[in-house]
Amino acid sequence: MKNSKVVIISAAFLMACLIGLLPSNASAAPSFQMPFPCDQKWEGQTRTNHSPPNSVDLNRTNDEGDTVVASASGTIETVKDLGNTSYGKYIVINHGGGWKTYYAHLSKFSVSQGKSINPGQKIGEVGNTGGSSGAHLHYEQRYNGTPQKIKWNGSQIYYWGIKTYTSKNNCGGESKPIPKPKPTPAPSADAIGVMNNRGDTDTVTITGLKSGDIAKVYNSAKGDDLLGKGTTSDKGKTSVPITLDPDGGTIYVSVTSGKNSESSRTAKSYEEEPKPTPAPSADTIRVTNNREDKDTVTVTGLKPGDVVKAYNAAKGNNLLSKGTASDKGTISVPLSLDPAGGAVYITVTSGKNLESSRTAKPYEGENDILRVTPVNGYIEGTMTDVVITYNPKDILALGSVVFHLPDGFSATTNDKLNGIPLKSGQISDNGKTVTMPLSIDLLDLAEFKLELSSKKLPTEEIYTFNAENKPLVGIGSKFSGTAKLAVIKAQMEKSITK
Repeated sequence: MKNSKVVIISAAFLMACLIGLLPSNASAAPSFQMPFPCDQKWEGQTRTNHSPPNSVDLNRTNDEGDTVVASASGTIETVKDLGNTSYGKYIVINHGGGWKTYYAHLSKFSVSQGKSINPGQKIGEVGNTGGSSGAHLHYEQRYNGTPQKIKWNGSQIYYWGIKTYTSKNNCGGESKPIPKPKPTPAPSADAIGVMNNRGDTDTVTITGLKSGDIAKVYNSAKGDDLLGKGTTSDKGKTSVPITLDPDGGTIYVSVTSGKNSESSRTAKSYEEEPKPTPAPSADTIRVTNNREDKDTVTVTGLKPGDVVKAYNAAKGNNLLSKGTASDKGTISVPLSLDPAGGAVYITVTSGKNLESSRTAKPYEGENDILRVTPVNGYIEGTMTDVVITYNPKDILALGSVVFHLPDGFSATTNDKLNGIPLKSGQISDNGKTVTMPLSIDLLDLAEFKLELSSKKLPTEEIYTFNAENKPLVGIGSKFSGTAKLAVIKAQMEKSITK
C-alpha cells in the first residue's frame, strides 16, 4: 500500500510538471489589427452569401494601389497569382497556433514566401485581380482552416452589413502615421432632391458633385443604417435608388470625395408619396350634347385649381379635353360628343395628388328623332324598362316603322309598342327587329315608343339602336335615327341629363 501511494503521487507530480511546460491557451488568436496603416478609414462589407463565410471586403474611394500591411506578426506562407480567377494575386500569413490570414485581389506583392513579417509591415497593394469586379481587399482570418468571424483590436467587426473602420495597426510609434484625411464638405440641402414615388422605386438625387464622388443616403443622423449609395457621373450628379416611408420623413446624405473622408450628414425632409385624388361623383357631372354649338361637360364640388379631364373610354390615352376648376370649384370643359349619345369618363387631379380613377357619365344623343332611355338604372345585370322613342317629325303616309335592336337586347311579346303588347308577327330576327305596319301621320305629330319591359341589362358597353320609317313608294318621306345607350357597371342613374 505504501509503494502504491508513492507511485500515484509521483505520477500526479509528473503530470503537473508536464502541464507547466506546455504553452497556455495555444489556440488563442493573435492580437489582429486592420490590414492597413495607422488611422486609415476603410469601409468593410460582410454578407451572408460571401465566399468563404465570415470574410470581409474592404474598400474606399480610389483605393487601387493603396498599401496593405500584415495584421499580426508571422511568416509569409503563400505568395501566389491565380490569374483572372478566384483570389487573383493573394498572400497567406501563418501566425502560428493554427491561425492564418488571407489577403486577396492584390495588384502587387511586397514580400516573398518564407519571410518573417511584423505587424503593420507592408506586404502588397490593393488591386482588382482574380474574380474581383472592382478594386478592394478581400480579407480572412482562419483557425485550423476554418474562416472565423473577424476581430480587430480585440473587437469583432459588424455582421452582416456595411460599416466604416479606423485602423489601429502599428500606431505605437514604430512607423510614421499616415496623415488623417480631411472630411469632404457636406452637401447642401438645396442640392438634394427626393422623389417619393407611388409603387415605383424612390430616388434621391444629389447635384453639384465631382466625378467619382460617392454619395450615401442614411435613415438617421448617426449609425450604420445605410439606405443606399451611388457614384457621381461626369456631369456631377448621382441618383441613388432607395425605399422611402410612404408617409414621408427625413433622410440624411453624406458625400466622400477623392482621398478625403466621408462628410457629415445633411438632413433632407421629404413629403408623403402622392395618392390618387378621389374620383368625382356622377351626380357632380353634367353633360350637354348640343345640336350645333360646342358640347360641354360641367363638374362641380371641386377645389380651386383642380384639373378635370374628359375621356371617351374607361381606359387608354383617349383624352377629349381638360380644364382647371375656378375659384368657385366649378369647371365647364368644351369638347365634341357623339351626336348619337354615349358616355364620357371624367377624372380629377387635385394638388400634388395623382389623377383619380375615371367616373363614367352617360349622355343622350343630340338628334331628337331617336332617343333611348333606361327607366330604372344603368348597373350591369339590373332589371329595368328601356324606352326607345322614334319621332320623325314629318308626315308619314301608309308606311311602316322599324326598330333595330343591338346584340344584348331583344324584344318579346311581353314588350309594348305605343302601349300595346307586341304580337309575334311584329317581331323578327330573333327579337332584333320590331315592325309597326301601316302608320299614318298627317299632322307631323307621330311618336312611336317601343318599351322593352323588365329587361336584364347586358354587360358594360355602349349599345347602338336604329329606327326608320319605310313609306310606300311615292308617298311620304323616309327618315331614320340612331341613338346610343351606355350601360355602365356599378353606377345607378335615374335619368340621363342633357
